[in-house]
Amino acid sequence: TYKYTVRAYTGSEETAKKHKYSSQYWSGFDASGVASAGAENLSTPVLKGIRVVNDGIEITWGDVKGASGYAVYRKISGTDWKMIGTSESASYTDVNGGSSGTEYYYTVRAYRGDSDTAQANKYDSSYWSSFDRTGLSESAYAIEGSSDITVDRMVALYEKNSPIEYPSDELSKGGAPTINDFAQIFYEEAVAENIKPEVVWCQAMIETGYLKFGGSVQIGQFNFGGLGAVDGGGTSASFSDVREGARAQVQHLKAYASYGITEDKLANELVDPRFKYVTKGAAKYVEILGAKENPKGIGWATAPGYGDKILSLIDAL
Repeated sequence: TYKYTVRAYTGSEETAKKHKYSSQYWSGFDASGVASAGAENLSTPVLKGIRVVNDGIEITWGDVKGASGYAVYRKISGTDWKMIGTSESASYTDVNGGSSGTEYYYTVRAYRGDSDTAQANKYDSSYWSSFDRTGLSESAYAIEGSSDITVDRMVALYEKNSPIEYPSDELSKGGAPTINDFAQIFYEEAVAENIKPEVVWCQAMIETGYLKFGGSVQIGQFNFGGLGAVDGGGTSASFSDVREGARAQVQHLKAYASYGITEDKLANELVDPRFKYVTKGAAKYVEILGAKENPKGIGWATAPGYGDKILSLIDAL
């Protein structure tokens, strides 16, 4: 608790200081003064929500009265909180929070004053609020990037979950007489465009019912991603063989995942007939590949939880 009082002086400040004991230059003062307990402590930010957006993982919280800014902290299970950035508004996007699906936890502290002063007084409760020690968690799985998934693991997923034997008679006509041949083609096409093989593989398994097909797309169309098949009908795309079908699906994923991608930047000649219709870079992460979960409301499919279905298979893989 601080107390304050005031004295008046006459003349210049320098002259008054030279005569600091002279009542000719100085007034008396209120010896009791007035007291203040200082600024009210900042309340703990209330965490409101967390979601995957196209730039990473976004966390939001409620405004704190008296705060000039907020420090955002991140950790993974079993580790300590580390500050990753600051924000003057009640939201923050962690652009480095997504790639391999790691579950991250986030929390927030409010501070007063400028960031440098607050950091210099980081143990002073008059500058800092407390924080929610549990935090909120989220993960993000990038569509592009390197992967440790192997063809053998891709095959094992199919053999464990498929309700049918591999349709060799139909797919051998497209250059893939065995499931190993089929998986190898998907792996090669994905790696060529820096798309994670597990993403395109698990998507194909969902879209085709593990190659059972049976919907509007027929197996002989070699269309494993449902390209062109829309709700309520529509003409689905057909391809000359398995490789071309896999390539088209990979190129379509590339269009969603890569901002600024153009036809001339693709590793192989464009075969995706719907490449031009995709808003490039609209879904960098599997979590927002479905339109219902995408912040812009656009995506590969309109069914709710589309990305989560793919992720559940990736987890199994």
